[in-house]
Amino acid sequence: MSYQEYEGIPLQEAIIGLGRTELLIRHYKNALKIPRVYRNPHALLEEREIEEIMKEQNIIFLENEREVCLRLGNHNGIIHYINLSEEGIELYLSTSNFGSQLIIWFLDGSCNLERLYSTHI
Repeated sequence: MSYQEYEGIPLQEAIIGLGRTELLIRHYKNALKIPRVYRNPHALLEEREIEEIMKEQNIIFLENEREVCLRLGNHNGIIHYINLSEEGIELYLSTSNFGSQLIIWFLDGSCNLERLYSTHI
């Protein structure tokens, strides 16, 4: 998979969320979390090595998040994942307005902290 584009769509057009370790991109009518990869075409060898280490760490963070998704399962009030794959975590969007979706996810998450504690996550 190319991290400059996703399924032929330039990432800059597909990004709907950005974190330190991952990107949240539009994937058909849903969202897909993929590891964030830093690429500087003018980087020196040492900088490229650092970029590769960061890429590997971000992949590990996403793998850990997949494990959390598996432990939690699709439970009412927790963000529903559709698919867990090597590519990333596909999330269900209940609205085409991503700002509204973030509010829904935030409110659902704040109401379900007990579920997190009960599964020892």
